[in-house]
Amino acid sequence: MVEYPDNEMLQEYARRTRKNMDYVVASKVSYDRDVYEITQIINSLLGLVVFQYEDFNELIDDTPLAGLDPRIWPECVRNFGPEGFSLRDFLFCFRNALAHSDIELIGNSGVIAGVKFGLNNCWKLPADPWYISLTGNELRQFVESLSDVLSSISDDTNFRVR
Repeated sequence: MVEYPDNEMLQEYARRTRKNMDYVVASKVSYDRDVYEITQIINSLLGLVVFQYEDFNELIDDTPLAGLDPRIWPECVRNFGPEGFSLRDFLFCFRNALAHSDIELIGNSGVIAGVKFGLNNCWKLPADPWYISLTGNELRQFVESLSDVLSSISDDTNFRVR
């Protein structure tokens, strides 16, 4: 069994999550295999956002979503929420929606096109309920961004998730 210090475990978990997700996406595209990309993305989110949240929670910057780096964060995240809603607020609500199974699959004929994440009692918001609907591509972009950012965490105390 390999043991990692906290930051290294988070980095390694994020790298492995990204690698697994990239494999599923490539398998679907290259081989037209019967793989379930949205299922893999939700599993990736559970691992990155729910299980790892306590490890990176205090590293999350309070930058408003609109101020996030567009080279890193997808538009669907940067343009979400009321004015001043931060990445910390977003991940808090997103984490709770995932952890409490407040998700709804969007699609028809057995094909999942996206996912709606909701939360009825998010104290970080001025109005309830909180929800966001993301397409499969937007979900994939979000997981790619989050896993890339988390895999770059170092022991440098100046590091911030932004």
